[in-house]
Amino acid sequence: MAFLIMFLSFFSLAQTHESKLAVTGGLTFRTTAMNFLNFKEIVPADPTIPYHYEKNVQGIGLNLGVKYRLFEKVYIEYYPSLRYDVVYIEFNPEDRRFTGVTHNGDSAFVNSRSIPVKDFLVDQNLNLVFGKKLSYGLGISVVNANKTFSFTNPTPRQHNIQFTTYNLFIVFDVLRNTGFEIKGQYVPSGFPENPEEDYLMFSFRLFYELSIL
Repeated sequence: MAFLIMFLSFFSLAQTHESKLAVTGGLTFRTTAMNFLNFKEIVPADPTIPYHYEKNVQGIGLNLGVKYRLFEKVYIEYYPSLRYDVVYIEFNPEDRRFTGVTHNGDSAFVNSRSIPVKDFLVDQNLNLVFGKKLSYGLGISVVNANKTFSFTNPTPRQHNIQFTTYNLFIVFDVLRNTGFEIKGQYVPSGFPENPEEDYLMFSFRLFYELSIL
């Protein structure tokens, strides 16, 4: 809803200017996350949660969106990215090892072998783009939008894996109406593996743009 309100606000501001509407579609590949300052391995805040950040955030998504011209060489683009990927790791009760006692006094376990559980995931992306043939800009993404999973270790719990990134990107023209985007995605807080630390990811998008207005 926030993305829609922002899009309509920009649309109303640009009514008196020459406009151009296009649809975009393509593929996005995102790298794994890393610590923002030292690039060291991410340490989970709670190792009893069966979440595997590398299997979840790293992967390929299919995206289809709209791009609207606000002013001369200034555009706003919204595109959701759909992927079928790992949400969490399922515990095998026959293959687990004791990891300690939680603050409630319950025993907690992790598995040496695990089963990845997959589902459809949606990332919401909003870009503000400057320039035409060589474009750059800034944006915001909501990764794993509205996604949680339930698990039991040692008691029934839920874990929310939605998080927000703030982005800088550059886009190169590679063929007619075809662009290649390189994007840095900064996660200041709220990352599902460790919400208290800040992280960095990179994504690469190859997309085609078709003008319709």
